[in-house]
Amino acid sequence: SEYQSVLQEDQQRREYWDNKNRERLAEISKMSPKPGQEAIHAKLQAWKAQLGLTG
Repeated sequence: SEYQSVLQEDQQRREYWDNKNRERLAEISKMSPKPGQEAIHAKLQAWKAQLGLTG
């Protein structure tokens, strides 16, 4: 039915964008902090470590 095809297209789009966002976030996490933001970056990394998050 038409409803099922719309759901399938939606799922495909969602998977595409989830993958694209995952790749982009991985790229961003590898970047070094901008000049002047080293202190806040270190603080953020410390909080992430304390919370058990990676990145």
